[in-house]
Amino acid sequence: MLEPVVARYRDKGLRNYLRADGAFMCLEVYQYLEQEWFRQAIRLPGNPVLQRQLEPLLTRSVDWGPGQTVVQYYDLSYQAASWQQPRRVIAKVQWHRARLLPQASFVVTNLGARAQQVVEFYNGRGTAKQWIKE
Repeated sequence: MLEPVVARYRDKGLRNYLRADGAFMCLEVYQYLEQEWFRQAIRLPGNPVLQRQLEPLLTRSVDWGPGQTVVQYYDLSYQAASWQQPRRVIAKVQWHRARLLPQASFVVTNLGARAQQVVEFYNGRGTAKQWIKE
C-alpha cells in the first residue's frame, strides 16, 4: 500500500516524512519505512507495559489555574514482543481538572526532535485530513 508513495519520492533527494494513525502500527510498516529512510510518527495504542513505564512520572501538578489542563511529554524506549529492537516512543500525558486520572497517548517515532515537537508533527495529521476533504 505504501510502495507507490515511497517510489514517487525515493529519488527526489527530499527528506521524507510520514505521520499515520494506529492502523499503520505494525512491524512490517516500521521496517519498510526505516529501510526507505522515512522519518515517521505513528500512533501506538497504549498497553500495560507502556502504562507501567509512565507510572513513576504521573504526579498531579499543584500549579493549576481554574479550568486549566496540564500537558506533559515524555521520551520512552519501548520494544514490543514482535520488534527486533527498542524504538523511541513519545508519551503525551494530559491532566484535566475534572478527571481523577490523566489521559495518555503514545507515538512511536524515529524523529530526533523534542518530544513536544514530535507530537505537534503527528497532530498535523488531523489538519491534513481536513485539507483532503476540501
